[in-house]
Amino acid sequence: MKNLHIRFLGERSLFRNLAMPGTDVADACVANRTRAIYGLLGNILGLWRNFDDAENFDLAPELERWITENQLMIKRVDYPSDPEIRILGQHRHKDTTNYMKPGKSGSKNLTYHWDVQLDVVVALFEKGAAELEAAVRQPVGTPYLGQSNCPAQVILVK
Repeated sequence: MKNLHIRFLGERSLFRNLAMPGTDVADACVANRTRAIYGLLGNILGLWRNFDDAENFDLAPELERWITENQLMIKRVDYPSDPEIRILGQHRHKDTTNYMKPGKSGSKNLTYHWDVQLDVVVALFEKGAAELEAAVRQPVGTPYLGQSNCPAQVILVK
């Protein structure tokens, strides 16, 4: 098993509970948001769910398989206990039941976290660690801190 310390830096973030559109939640308690961390890693690796599947909004089966095969464990998540949070205002919001139904979304006050640094330490098999290291250096997809308009810079911390 190898440990990797990955740092996500962003101007702002809006973390989601699940790695899927339509369930964004602003939450300072990122340590309890395991699936959001999986979603970040999935974006880096290019393992996305099928966006045409209107029934399954969960993590991509390929990502879940990758996590299982490499026995990925999240060992630590460091996130500021009191990030600066500013009200963004009205934002289109859909929950999972309304995500695919046009015209069913309403406005909802959401908050962004500003000047974000998220440190994640994971342990996994050597093969998966090498793959993840390569993807951190040259991500297949853009890692977003929640909403798709919150891209993150990703670095390996030695």
